[in-house]
Formats: sequence, structure tokens, C-alpha cells
Amino acid sequence: MTHTKRLSALILTVIMMLSIIPASVFAVVSDGWHKTDAGKWNYYVDGEMIKDQWYKIGSKWYYFYTNGEMAASSIIPDEEFKRFYIVDASGAMVTTPGWYSVKVTIDLPVTKFWFYIKKNGTTTIGWKQIGGKWYYFVDMGGIMVNSDLVPDGMDIKDKLYFFNKDGTIKTNSWIKSSGGDWYYTDKNGAAVTGWKQIGKTWYYFGKSGAMYSDYWLEYPDDSEEYYYFNKSGAMVTNKWVEDYGDWYYQGKDGRSVKGWKQIGGKWYYLDPDDYGCCITDSTVLIDGKWYSFDENGVCVNPNGSDVGVKIT
Repeated sequence: MTHTKRLSALILTVIMMLSIIPASVFAVVSDGWHKTDAGKWNYYVDGEMIKDQWYKIGSKWYYFYTNGEMAASSIIPDEEFKRFYIVDASGAMVTTPGWYSVKVTIDLPVTKFWFYIKKNGTTTIGWKQIGGKWYYFVDMGGIMVNSDLVPDGMDIKDKLYFFNKDGTIKTNSWIKSSGGDWYYTDKNGAAVTGWKQIGKTWYYFGKSGAMYSDYWLEYPDDSEEYYYFNKSGAMVTNKWVEDYGDWYYQGKDGRSVKGWKQIGGKWYYLDPDDYGCCITDSTVLIDGKWYSFDENGVCVNPNGSDVGVKIT
């Protein structure tokens, strides 16, 4: 299940829990407010209980469930679950624009949900810049996303974003997931994919945004051009890399060198037909001449020979 699906399920649970309707109500006929034996409130007009609707009492709007119980400290969706309203502990719709929080009493990893109320009383949905900072409010209810809700980030329109505890997005930041993967967010807060130079070091991030480490990358695909990223994720340059007993040399551009290469005054041959694997302890024919290499891959006859020679 994706981060987004888990979050949607969690939020739907919250909305349902905040909207639980008890089975019994106290039957009355006189107009006005009436408190049930369970401590809940009903409202009557012309002897009829107000049910399943918004109703304005004085200057405030209240919502009554199908059994007539007044909603309180709840999220109230419209029939299409596209717009959402908040009612406070008194039951009145929250209409003052700005931040508003609802405490959560059920067993969840968070104890408070934050919303941003618009002028029409509905909760903000999607991205919203507030005080120069960006926040994201989910489609289901308008709950603000933060690191408590999505510790491993959230996919939004095919991009992965990470959030701080206060709901602001993390920009230009390294983030380690609960699974141990590393991500890096750009100036807009989206996890980087593909190549990225950070400082003076090059890194590569997969389609999911996870950084490659201790990994060989063929780039572009089917190009037979190979790059190696060490355990820290840094692209290796101008260094030898061992892989299952074989040795490769990564050039200044990060690619595996192929063919002849002089390193430290000594000549080596990186086999182009074997991904640039260094030839060792062998005598081989290269461009019409025989060359011999010791166990460390050093060529013992750099000028070559017309006949094969034995390594001494």
C-alpha cells in the first residue's frame, strides 16, 4: 500500500470516528435545544427534530446527523466528499479564516489535526502558501500533512514530498526513510530523481527518489557505460573499484575506463569486451601484439611483442 493510500485510509477512519452517531435520542416536542440522556444535543422547530442537515440558529450554523444529534468537534463533508467543514466543541461551524486544530482522542500516531479555514468556511484542499511557506492539505478532509502523518513522505502528482513536524515542506534537504533509504529534496520540496550534483559530488536517485549506493549504474540504458556509487552514494571518480574479485577503474567523468590506461606511471588494460574489467595474470593479443599482465594488472611489456611471452 502506498503512503498516499495509507494516509487516505487513516483520514477516512478519523472522519468516521469523529462522526459516530449513537442509536438513541431523547424524544421531545417543544421547540429549541434539548439535551439527551447521553449528554448530546437536539434541536426542534415546530415540534419537529432537525435531522440530516445544516441549520442556522442565531448567527451560527450547526449540523445535525440523521438521528438528530448535533455534530461537535467534527469534520462534516458534503454529499460528494469534495468540500469539508469543521464544527467546534459547541457545535458551531468554524467560519473564521485561518488555522484551526481538532484534537484526536482515538488511538492514532497524532493527537491533533490542523486545518486552514477559507472565507466560505470550507477547509483548504491541496497546496497552500501561508506566510511565505508551503503546506499541503489532503483531499479527504483538508487535514494538513506533516511528518507525524507521513514520516516517509507523500506522493503528490507523481512526486514525493517530505514534511516537517509543523507541516512545512523540507527543501534542499537530505532525508533518511524508516527503511534506511536516503532521499534529497530540491528547492521546491520534491524528492530528486536522476542525476544530482550536491556540493562537488554527483549522486543518482532512482525513480522512487531513493539514492543509489554501493551500486553499478548503466547509463544511459543499454549504453555499456557504467558508473559506480560507493556506500555513501557518491559517484566514484579516478579510483579503482573491486567487484567480486575483479577490478575496474572509474575515470574523472565517473565512467568505467575501457582500453589502455596509465595510472601512477604503470600501464593497465581494461577489457572493453568485459565492461572494463582489468586484465590480470594473463598474456593477451591486443591490436595485433601480445601483452602480458601480472597479478595486479600491471603490463610487464608496454611495447608489446609479436609473440606471446611468459610473465616473470
